[in-house]
Amino acid sequence: MMMRTVKTLPPGELPLDRKETARRLGVSPSFLDKARANGEGPAVYKFGRRCVYRAKDVEAYAEAHRVDPSVPSSEGGRA
Repeated sequence: MMMRTVKTLPPGELPLDRKETARRLGVSPSFLDKARANGEGPAVYKFGRRCVYRAKDVEAYAEAHRVDPSVPSSEGGRA
């Protein structure tokens, strides 16, 4: 059975471009490019050469990288 690539975002969701996504995460657009190339970063939708993000995915990525300073870490406070 062949997998089909979804070419649209769910109804009612507006895509975030890389500049807006970078602004929301407090990183540079080039950080997003490098993270995507390494298979990291928030989930992305690709439409040809254009990459867009869903706000929900960007928020989930940010939450997954949250560091709680009240919880001791084995890496010296780094996540």
